[in-house]
Amino acid sequence: MNSIDRIHAAIRFEKPDRVPVDLHNFQPAARATGKPLPEVFRDGELLAEAMLAAWREFGHDMILLENGTACNAQACGATVTYMDNSAPVSHTAFLQELKDALTMEVPDPYKAFPICEILKATRILAKETAGKVWICARADQGPMDLAAQLRGLDNFMLDIATEEEPELIDALQMPVPGVSGAMADVVRTMDYFKAHSDLPVGFTDCQGPMATALQIIGYDNFCYWVQDDPARIHKLMQMVTDALITWVKFQKARAGQPLTGGSYPLSIKLPAGFGGVWLSDDDSVIMSADVYREFIKPYNEKLLVAFGGGCIHYCGNSTQNIENYATTKGVTAINNFTLDNIEAAAKIRRALRENGVVYMACDFTPSDRRLEDYYRELVKAMDGPEGLIIASYIAPAIALEKGKYNTANRERTALAQQVLQLLRRL
Repeated sequence: MNSIDRIHAAIRFEKPDRVPVDLHNFQPAARATGKPLPEVFRDGELLAEAMLAAWREFGHDMILLENGTACNAQACGATVTYMDNSAPVSHTAFLQELKDALTMEVPDPYKAFPICEILKATRILAKETAGKVWICARADQGPMDLAAQLRGLDNFMLDIATEEEPELIDALQMPVPGVSGAMADVVRTMDYFKAHSDLPVGFTDCQGPMATALQIIGYDNFCYWVQDDPARIHKLMQMVTDALITWVKFQKARAGQPLTGGSYPLSIKLPAGFGGVWLSDDDSVIMSADVYREFIKPYNEKLLVAFGGGCIHYCGNSTQNIENYATTKGVTAINNFTLDNIEAAAKIRRALRENGVVYMACDFTPSDRRLEDYYRELVKAMDGPEGLIIASYIAPAIALEKGKYNTANRERTALAQQVLQLLRRL
């Protein structure tokens, strides 16, 4: 085996002819040149010369190429001190304020010093060694360490620990539909499937106003600010609701769907007259009825009404919000992954039926040993077929059992047929 084969074997958990050897020797190699360390670490040619000399003397399997832990920090703009007796270090915070990170630019590795010199050294080593040794040119410091160098370790730790202020909501801006963030990728994907498939193209998994707000400010801030600054939480909820309405309308127009139709909550088609939107509301399971009624329900209603009604999805047990769900304006159906909590499913089902709202009792297909009992218990608890949809999501590698998803290995078609036959018998 040569050095390349030896390292390939080792990292693939195969048996090499011997343990491959790497020398973490950039500082001794630089010292051996007889030149000042700062001069070597600033110059790609000198660094390559130092590493080549050591490799030719010792014949190790890997050349670990770097000039120290401050390389990326300096390329980003940080001040770095080149030491006479050790590798360069960064001791001074580059970002005086955390907000300064918003205006930072990603350094160009072909132009930014000293990354460009490391690349120069890499090219020289690759040419001179001609594939006889594994060259590892590493970034060295990961995201956390690099951020700590740029901000200063003390400031970085304080930034992590400091509670954000609700005023940050005032700085939020409405996204541009089809342009902001990942929206352009969504549009391209929709266009592709519309051009290459005869299946209907729906809008993306619609995280509702609550889920979107929680992703923006975080769960902890939301819980604090509903008490400390409720007006700003309402401001946030209003903004994300308007953004969602605009985004769903944009997608529907792109897909050629009517505003009040073409909704597929987790692949279950809402028939005509049942609205044109659905939203995910999973975090309702941890929200009190009072908080939900004041800060969530009005914005779900605004979103639903904008599309002639629709469906709300959540996973688990949200029985504390039964009245909120049953009386939400515009809701025509609730899609609930039961997590095998038949008792909670029965409670929400009864309340929805009394208010003329369809209940979709859904989940991944239960385990084989639980399969028949689950559907027998579920059908009995639903107390009749009126306003009821039972959906089994066939996922061969996943099996539901008493509130948990376990791994499984089942054949998709056979499992689907088994569930269908079982439900027909029940």
